[in-house]
Amino acid sequence: MGYITRDIYVQRRGIENPISYTRATNAQDIQFRFCDFHIPEGTEAKVYVQKPSGKAVYNTALIQGDKVMVEVTTQMFSEIGASNIQLQLVKEERTLVTFTQPVEVFQNYTEGDAPESQNESGFFESFVKETGERAVRIAQEAADEIERRADEGEFTGTVTIGEVVTGEPGSEASVENVGTAKDVVLNMTIPEGKTGEVENIDTVQISFDQAASRENIESGEMLKTILGKVRKWFSDLGTAGFRGVSNSLTTSAPGSYVLDAHQGKVLDEKKLDVDKGVNNLEATEEGHWLDAVQGKVLNEKVEKRVEASKIVESTNITEAGFLMDGKTTSDAIKGLEKLRLFSTAETKIGYLQDGTPVYRKIVKTPMTSFTKQTSGYQSVTVGLGVVIKNLVSFNIFAFSGSTFYPLPYSGDGHYGTWLQSFTKTGTQTSMILSNNVAWGASYTLVVLIEYTK
Repeated sequence: MGYITRDIYVQRRGIENPISYTRATNAQDIQFRFCDFHIPEGTEAKVYVQKPSGKAVYNTALIQGDKVMVEVTTQMFSEIGASNIQLQLVKEERTLVTFTQPVEVFQNYTEGDAPESQNESGFFESFVKETGERAVRIAQEAADEIERRADEGEFTGTVTIGEVVTGEPGSEASVENVGTAKDVVLNMTIPEGKTGEVENIDTVQISFDQAASRENIESGEMLKTILGKVRKWFSDLGTAGFRGVSNSLTTSAPGSYVLDAHQGKVLDEKKLDVDKGVNNLEATEEGHWLDAVQGKVLNEKVEKRVEASKIVESTNITEAGFLMDGKTTSDAIKGLEKLRLFSTAETKIGYLQDGTPVYRKIVKTPMTSFTKQTSGYQSVTVGLGVVIKNLVSFNIFAFSGSTFYPLPYSGDGHYGTWLQSFTKTGTQTSMILSNNVAWGASYTLVVLIEYTK
């Protein structure tokens, strides 16, 4: 995606030109051009980034002519605020460090769970490799020197490479002669490289096998071992472990308890008689077990059954109906069947038989855009402010003062205003009406709709 380019001066501090970067991104690499310094061949470059919190990133960089190319990592600019970059050029024992280059890091509103800011170094592996190679080189040079002196007749003897072991990460490489001055045996210790931070851990695919037996995970185990143990637990647990009701209501044994499907607690301290149902989780002799989702009787052994026609889905119920807990309606609840809520705000009014919620709202629109046409009809669009999936019912009319005109309207023997269709326009469902009547600003279009979404 190209480079962000900045000029670098090492003989004087140039005018600061801050780099702007978005937090937790890494697609734009940075190119530094040295304007008053020629980079010798064989020079190595490293980049150091100091974050606002004091945490740092220290990585290698690529030299191309008199340019240093910095590959941006996610950790470099993982903190919002002012960060600073410095370049270090090293050739043999000569070192050049540039002035700091400011970077302003801005908020990334799309990042979600951004990575936590950490220290980072991308050259641990190369450092360990160089250290190990240096130890081998030292040992080989010593061996060559001894063999040279032996060839010149200074002494006779042998040189053998003995045991090569791996040391602790960060320890010093070492070479030890465990033989004699005449017959040299060199044992070497080469430090183990540290495992750095894995930047692509979210996308790495891990292969693992299910554990043979159920065992708890332990600290220090490999990730594939932990995943294998977790899979074994889920496999043995099965789907029954995730059901809302702990014991079967049709096969419960004498002396058992009914558990709350949400809390897993005993709701009724009384033991249940398996030959009788209960009412609303209370151990009475007259009740029934009702499925709160389907409205069906779960216990097929109960003496009394609730007729499906008497189980209703809302508080708009008849005198012959039952509430969802199996109780008959009281006089106070019966009165609710006469209560209907109408509002220009969306109101949930009940459910379809499959459990889908049903909503109602009123839409009012001044009819100033309704005009009489000299020929044909004009098309008028009225937005409903919601995306409708299924239309349950609707009423539409125009009114002015105390006069109401149900639509479609035919004032002179033909339809002057009529509803053509419901369709989705933009982010809402709209009504498309055909019109050839001059209603005017004194009229208001009113739509009462009931729908699912």
